[in-house]
Amino acid sequence: MAVLPVLFAAHAQAASITTSALPFAPASYTSMAVDPVTGKVYQTTTYSGSSILAYANTNRYDSRASNGSVAVANFGPYLAAYDGSLYLRTGGTSSTVISKVSATTGAIQKSVGVTGGMSSETFNWGGWSAVNPMSDGSKLYVVGGVAANNQWSIATFDYALNQTKTVSFDLLNSTAGYAFAVNGYVFFGDSYNSAHISRRVDAATGAVQVVDFTLAGLQQTPYITGISYDSLHDSLYVANNGGVLSKATGIAAQLGVQRSAVPEPASMALFGLGLAALAMTRRRQGAASK
Repeated sequence: MAVLPVLFAAHAQAASITTSALPFAPASYTSMAVDPVTGKVYQTTTYSGSSILAYANTNRYDSRASNGSVAVANFGPYLAAYDGSLYLRTGGTSSTVISKVSATTGAIQKSVGVTGGMSSETFNWGGWSAVNPMSDGSKLYVVGGVAANNQWSIATFDYALNQTKTVSFDLLNSTAGYAFAVNGYVFFGDSYNSAHISRRVDAATGAVQVVDFTLAGLQQTPYITGISYDSLHDSLYVANNGGVLSKATGIAAQLGVQRSAVPEPASMALFGLGLAALAMTRRRQGAASK
């Protein structure tokens, strides 16, 4: 598969992304995801655990008022959520398998092996970050690579967990400590202990672009093991290991991209068809009674 070394400036001017600390400290190696359809929030508390906390909405999450948990074994450090399902690594710490899991029962609905040569340690903090699912609200992206030689891959999936595309690229002598996806682009932070974001990769082409963003207001030396884009509210959550959970709002404009469009979920489409059928039946009954 061709590796794209193309590098050009996408956002030449340096910019700060203002974050605000939430009123609680996250557990070690916290990661989270907001379901753009249901509005529910899911949070991990370790990078290889067996239970994921659930919250009814972001207000309850921001105030740390959990509504229960979901039992899922051996998940990885990143997760995504969509229409009542979770997407995460399963099968052990060195696994490159991604699963679609019920956010209610924890039952695995589908599992696939991710292609693209992803290794057991992708991000430079470790954490068995072999494959890292993330969502922009319209698609699912799995980021991974062989960090030793800067070769990376992004595998794109639909929410039925069908792999639709894989691109490979070279970060060109740049390490990476974390990543998140917004509107078809994956943004890479320089290191787990850096607030600087210097690379943006087009998930459709693999083109690598130079950017210059800094996460401001983290309130402590960064040790970023969890970062997630909330497409429903256009927010970015940043978790420092065992420290401060921070949040930035209006993030798409700050990154210089369009806000991600959230497609209509299958459940809503079926509901709409049901309403249309009901209206047609009533019209026919009304015509017959005349």
